[in-house]
Amino acid sequence: MTYSNGPAPSGDKPPNGSQFYKRNNMDRPSCIFSPLPAREYERSLSAEELNSFNERVQRLDKRVWRNCNRRNVSEFCWEVHAWEDVFNLIRDEDAFRMDKIDYTALEKNSKGEWKIIKRTPDATLGFQPTHGGFETEVQSARGWVPLSRICEVTRVPFDRDNDASSFVFPFAIYEAKKSYASDIDAERQIAHACDRYLGLLDAVVRDPRDPTKYQWRSSREYQMFAFTSCASDWKVYVARRYGEYHNVEPIWAGDVRFPIHAASLLSIVDQIHKWAANVFRPFVIRHLDIRAKLSMDSTLRWNRQGFLGPESATPPCVMRTYRSRDIYKCTTRLKFVQTDGEPVPPAVLDHVARLYSGDVIVRELVHID
Repeated sequence: MTYSNGPAPSGDKPPNGSQFYKRNNMDRPSCIFSPLPAREYERSLSAEELNSFNERVQRLDKRVWRNCNRRNVSEFCWEVHAWEDVFNLIRDEDAFRMDKIDYTALEKNSKGEWKIIKRTPDATLGFQPTHGGFETEVQSARGWVPLSRICEVTRVPFDRDNDASSFVFPFAIYEAKKSYASDIDAERQIAHACDRYLGLLDAVVRDPRDPTKYQWRSSREYQMFAFTSCASDWKVYVARRYGEYHNVEPIWAGDVRFPIHAASLLSIVDQIHKWAANVFRPFVIRHLDIRAKLSMDSTLRWNRQGFLGPESATPPCVMRTYRSRDIYKCTTRLKFVQTDGEPVPPAVLDHVARLYSGDVIVRELVHID
């Protein structure tokens, strides 16, 4: 396990739970976070919270044993128990949303040709753009604009076909399998999803004036989590960016038929829940806030040298990002082409594709009514 253990408390008296937890996990300028061991986390809970936590552990353990004692339990049955017994606190909050969300990816088929395919994880954990999730405002030339409106118009970070007004910024993926021998398939599926979502998050934290740079030094320090369950065997993964690559590595594994492992799993889920609300969400809002202010108050235009420079814009507008349908290359490197609504000539796209290894992203400026 890769946990970050804070300094040992002094004396016999345990420190205040929330202060101890925040000092060890939340006071960080970056988005990097590693869950504490279950015993350390339980020390941060009040007596009432600890009783509720133990009840959840017993309920999870009871239902897992019930499934294990039955024949031919389907994958759907294991998935339902995970939604009800593992992720129930996340689902109960209005700011969060847990759903089956499609994402698109470029993959080679049996003929070696690149094809756009659609995948759907068993569960994607993210936020609502409203109801306390991303309901902040950005000041523009026309006054204050809700950030949820920016999420909706810019379609960040999903593709154009997805509804960014109802689900934004996933921070965790879940895949369920009914067989203990299906862990490799589950790992492959979460790796595809994490690679896709980390790439989209990377586009958000980059400087909109120069996509080759990040907004701040700590902007590249982001991550997301993934969960897999193969019958009663659970694994927790963390996905981070290392250089030009995305690395998905396990940080915990256990059989939740045993209460000690069930407690460890729930403690990790609860800590990720707090991290998403207190660290990940503000981290993304700060970067989206800057992007929205720039795109609302200035026009970023493309010129033949590839430099994106701010110019005054009237009326204010925001950027819609979409993938060029004419070029299909699969790589983590993206090159941006800016347009003010006019079609980008195919010769320009071909020229950019030859100069830079990667997909060509066309950003279209869309006026806000």
